[in-house]
Amino acid sequence: MGIKLKSLMLSIILTICLFFTGCVTDPACYNFDYEDLIEKVVKIELINYDYADVKSVKKRENVLPFDFDKMEIIETLDNEKFDDLLFDLSKVFCHICDDLTEYLNSASGKCLKFTYSNGDFLIFCFEYKVDFITEYTKEGNVGELLLYYVYDNDFPNYFAIIDLVNKYFEIQIK
Repeated sequence: MGIKLKSLMLSIILTICLFFTGCVTDPACYNFDYEDLIEKVVKIELINYDYADVKSVKKRENVLPFDFDKMEIIETLDNEKFDDLLFDLSKVFCHICDDLTEYLNSASGKCLKFTYSNGDFLIFCFEYKVDFITEYTKEGNVGELLLYYVYDNDFPNYFAIIDLVNKYFEIQIK
């Protein structure tokens, strides 16, 4: 084999390697903006959402609307604790769901509910390793933001939201 053929083969192999490396990317990261949260959040509740048939789904259209009849409020956080909790929440990083990832189809079990001034709300569930973080409209329809996989520097595991609950709420989650 001549030197030109070897160079051509090496170039083709490198091009293929670069192509496949570019195809494998981490999902986009997302963290909540503290100032935005302070401005929007008017109520923070620890809730239980009674839905046991949680499934992984491939499309966001298969994420179920929020059923208010399935929600039981366990505890409402005092307003004076909002700033600290929202600051800690702003340090928690998530990944944005897209059609390459799977979604959970519903909230389930113990969750944090952050209600915005316009009535829309955000649900963080921690029964399924915090893989369900979804924004809803005030009517209970799925909103724009769907996230999963929580981690941060202070709470470096799947239990970051449980740690936040235990830090700020009277009710303790084990």
